[in-house]
Amino acid sequence: MGAKLFRGLTMTIAEPVVGSPPRRNGAAFREADSAPDGHMSAETLGTLLGQVSKPSLDEIDDLVRELQGLQRKLQTDSERIRR
Repeated sequence: MGAKLFRGLTMTIAEPVVGSPPRRNGAAFREADSAPDGHMSAETLGTLLGQVSKPSLDEIDDLVRELQGLQRKLQTDSERIRR
């Protein structure tokens, strides 16, 4: 099953996740494990969210750079054709 993202682009649930999941032995997990009430602090949750989202954000940045390069090429080709 796919989800419509942009014109003509879809992403399916079956696509692999880029990067590795956070390791269970990280400092953020140790802090969460040692919390007396069993809840994670906002700082810990923020750290985990950053670790999990970084590979996706890096991939998005790479795609944006690639699209900007294609845009410059199309503009250059268009100007060349007009001359």
